[in-house]
Amino acid sequence: MLKEMAFSTSGVQHPHWTLQNVLRRLTAINQGPSESVSNYHKRFLATAEVVEAQWGQFYPLKLTTGAGSVDKKTAHDNVLSMIFLAGADKKSEVWSYA
Repeated sequence: MLKEMAFSTSGVQHPHWTLQNVLRRLTAINQGPSESVSNYHKRFLATAEVVEAQWGQFYPLKLTTGAGSVDKKTAHDNVLSMIFLAGADKKSEVWSYA
């Protein structure tokens, strides 16, 4: 309920403006230099949850159709994984698993 109130779009801003704001927030999340991977992951998932609670699950539609396509869940998980890794501290333990 608090997340819905904090990120509410009803009557406040144009819905597409709000969508681009929350997507920008998701793609701009970065792991702090002294932040644990676990804490960064929790913050990332909380933000992704807010985005998807308001706008639905997102994934690259083009990757779910045609040759070499994957199912929607795999496409969704892959895009979130790449956004997460892009924001990870490059000196962090996340990169030791690659």
